[in-house]
Amino acid sequence: RRVHGGLTIDYGPFGFLDVYEAGHVCNASDTNGRYAYDQQPTVCRWNVERLGEALRPLLGEGEAAEAVGAFDEEYKREYLRRMRGKLGLVVERETDGELVAVLLRTMEATGADFTNTFRRLADIPIPGVPDYPTTFPRGVRGILAQCASLEELRRRSRPSMEEAELATLVQLARTQPQLLAMLGGSVAKLDSELGKLERSRELEGMSADAKGERDRERWEQWLSAYTERLRVEVGERDPREVGAERRRLMEASNPRFVLRNYIAQRAIDAAERGDYSEVERVLEALADPYGGETGVDETAGASSGPVPYDSRPPLISLDLRVS
Repeated sequence: RRVHGGLTIDYGPFGFLDVYEAGHVCNASDTNGRYAYDQQPTVCRWNVERLGEALRPLLGEGEAAEAVGAFDEEYKREYLRRMRGKLGLVVERETDGELVAVLLRTMEATGADFTNTFRRLADIPIPGVPDYPTTFPRGVRGILAQCASLEELRRRSRPSMEEAELATLVQLARTQPQLLAMLGGSVAKLDSELGKLERSRELEGMSADAKGERDRERWEQWLSAYTERLRVEVGERDPREVGAERRRLMEASNPRFVLRNYIAQRAIDAAERGDYSEVERVLEALADPYGGETGVDETAGASSGPVPYDSRPPLISLDLRVS
């Protein structure tokens, strides 16, 4: 971070989620997960608090505290507004927060691609449309295709620490938490590692068929609740009209294309060899990420052929680290 004449420029790396993981950290140097995905509300509030401190001489103690105090409710309201858009929901219901929370847990448990799953949910038809019996199963298959393979989920669930090391740090957290902090550790990081260890053990003896069946059961359970929620959207209106409006809202809220690390890295590699054609294709896709053509990665190799940018990332993407 550098400051020039009062302007602060932060060079911290960022990245888009591929598979949904609540504790995903895009910066490999963030070893304690301070900026993990599920910590973003906390970090955002911390920044607002610092802004409030800086503005206190201008606003006064009371007004600054009141503005900061409104953050939590405002964040929750805006978060749900955006999530309703991503799910194609216009009518507000108190249960929407739980619907979203269960969706994210389902994504994490099945290793579903964050961007593509929301986009595929637009293919789940509104109840009551004439072709519902044929389009609903097709929509379910599209979502299941976005779930991670058993191999990928095993790799993602692998703890970064050896089990013996993890056990030592857990004991340290119980007996000498101050020493753990001095060593650069955190309870949140340990909880994340313990969760990975538990999932890793669970997946060890599982077959690919068993995972596929479990994924289907979990998604069908959530989709049942989602379908009932869509009935509220229809009310007394024509389901076809509601369905068309919902698709427009979802396609405007869920991009087809995001700049994933592996796409950027392949474009960089080609550019370093003097070939800027891949950079140009990526820029063209970025110009209209919600519609149009997403483009294809021509550098993927002759054996696999061109890879659409909106497909699930290849396993090689797991080896990329941003720091």
